Amino acid sequence: MILVVGAGLSGMSFSLHARGDDVLLVEKEREVGGLCRSIRVEGFTFDYTGHLLHLRDPSMEGWVKEVLPDWRLHHRRAAIHLGRTLIPYPFQANLWALPPSLKRECLEGYRRREAKGEGFVSWVKGNFGEGMAHHFFLPYNRKLWLYPLEEMAPEWAERFIPIPDPSQVEEGAKAPPNRNYGYHHRFLYPSSGGIGAFSEALGKGIKNLLLGKELVALRIAPKEAVFSDGEIIRYDRLIATLPLVELLRRIEDLPEEGEEWLRRLRYVSVTALHLGIEGKVNFPYHWIYFPEPEYPFYRVGFPSSLSPSMAPQGMRSMTVEVAHLPDQSLDRESLKDGCLRGLRRSGLLEEGERVVVMRVSEIRHAYVFFDRWRGENLSRIMAFLRKGGIYPLGRYARWEYSTMEDALREGRALARELAG
Repeated sequence: MILVVGAGLSGMSFSLHARGDDVLLVEKEREVGGLCRSIRVEGFTFDYTGHLLHLRDPSMEGWVKEVLPDWRLHHRRAAIHLGRTLIPYPFQANLWALPPSLKRECLEGYRRREAKGEGFVSWVKGNFGEGMAHHFFLPYNRKLWLYPLEEMAPEWAERFIPIPDPSQVEEGAKAPPNRNYGYHHRFLYPSSGGIGAFSEALGKGIKNLLLGKELVALRIAPKEAVFSDGEIIRYDRLIATLPLVELLRRIEDLPEEGEEWLRRLRYVSVTALHLGIEGKVNFPYHWIYFPEPEYPFYRVGFPSSLSPSMAPQGMRSMTVEVAHLPDQSLDRESLKDGCLRGLRRSGLLEEGERVVVMRVSEIRHAYVFFDRWRGENLSRIMAFLRKGGIYPLGRYARWEYSTMEDALREGRALARELAG
């Protein structure tokens, strides 16, 4: 029997693509979706955090539209807030929008850039130069990752940060570019119901699904999973989609070096403040990045820009994201006050606009930190788990930075692998 723990996108994709009836999917929450769920309050719909479906695989796009036919196609509208100026994303291809002195500094730094070193900071300066590193890349990433960037490896960045060639950077300093950059320049979003509508549609196709049942312990030698209701389930293979740190903490027969594995798995948490606003309805952006340290948030998203169904008529919505270390205790009232002050200062919340809904959601395992220990540490952990018949699946179980499509494809690929 194959036991799947966690009904997020990867777990559901595995269950839907697996052959036979010997697959059981178990989820601790009372609904499917994991972080791809939506909150509905007083006519507003908010996602736990920004989830947009960027598709590159035509077969995956066809399958997704079979599961949920009604999607809206978007072309990215994103910006970087810098000194009351909004610079179109990506920064490195839109230097034309900078004030003249700042543009000159960024261009001169780009032209003098040196060969890339091993770490993330050297990678940034080697690709974009001192000016762009100083004004955007380093302050933004310090605000998001919180750990010293000198300890960060660049392997995640090579896929997710666009690198225009020199002629494109130079042309982008003169006028808006005539091409798109980045993996998420085009994406799908449900016409109604938020991203949770897609998760709910996936869940309807799963035969053997148990909700409200949390894994509390694992015994690898006898292949036993212990759940919060006291039930013990024997398995032949276990597909684990819960965060890797939580999986390891539940293993009763973890080897002595397991504590060292856990110590080296670092990650960042996020608190999201969801706001429903009575005021200006139409807003031109999907999200805005905030590298400046005087703002407590690193990103602000606008759910009502993705679909009119996300807010009642005559209203709009925002999701404000604040990163913090997992053991850092945040005072919610101070967080709300600081975010509201920052939104007013930036002009995103205007005089006379009224906040009618305010909701907070917590994402404990939001971003895994790519440090110099990650590769060696992961190889040892994964070898131990595979030997015990455990297959980590999805972004947090595999301890990586990936997209919704990656989760769906990895679930499908593992189902095919285990089917032979």
